[in-house]
Amino acid sequence: MGLFDFLKFGKANVGTSEAARSIPTITPDGDIFDCYAEVFKKVIDSVTGITPVEKSEIYDLISKSDGGFQNMGAYHSKIYDKYFKGRDWAWVEYDKWNNLFSSIGRFPNSFQSKTGPISVEGALGLLTVAELKELLKSKNIEFKAKDKKPDLICLANNIADIDCENIIRIKIAEELEKEKHDIYTILMRTINFRGKSLYDYRRAKKIGVKKFEIVQTFESDREFADIALKENSNALPPLYPYDLSYLKSVIDF
Repeated sequence: MGLFDFLKFGKANVGTSEAARSIPTITPDGDIFDCYAEVFKKVIDSVTGITPVEKSEIYDLISKSDGGFQNMGAYHSKIYDKYFKGRDWAWVEYDKWNNLFSSIGRFPNSFQSKTGPISVEGALGLLTVAELKELLKSKNIEFKAKDKKPDLICLANNIADIDCENIIRIKIAEELEKEKHDIYTILMRTINFRGKSLYDYRRAKKIGVKKFEIVQTFESDREFADIALKENSNALPPLYPYDLSYLKSVIDF
């Protein structure tokens, strides 16, 4: 066997041996999907404006996605576009906590409260200078070329029935949709993380862990965790929408 024949032989054998050494496939514990299904049903029940049939379809879409619920990128946008976008829906659990935090005048660090209805002036403020000028031109309202945005907003705000202008209605609708999308995102995150917490809790219980601690990312959020745990002592993180706490097993030595 010549040198080149030897090299060819060696290269071929390396390829064969590498193929033979297959990488082991890690199959997720089936219990984690059961925990997700349990949490999904409980949380999605607090969503109004989506029919029971649609909720079932959403779960099927998630469970049949590549990677299941753990791969949110595979289903997140699809579900929003098909079942939530442009529709009048609400997440009762989120609204409850938003109203509670609003009533006490304090919010957890990561919590995003509702901005409330967008005013006409607020919508005007979201328009670009070019859009404001175009609006003023369409109403034959004079302005100076060097006018700043606040000046243009002031002029536009005096337009009769400005709230009925198409550009204003579109801008208000866009901002409302953005807020709805943010709430949808945290809805899916809450289901995902709460399902994982339930799985971790049950798995730890199986191996004999008896004590658990809910750890706060921000110590200042503990007061809000205490409120949630007072309402439900068996609650698992996320304790409320946007909660960043996590469950920790406590092992006594």
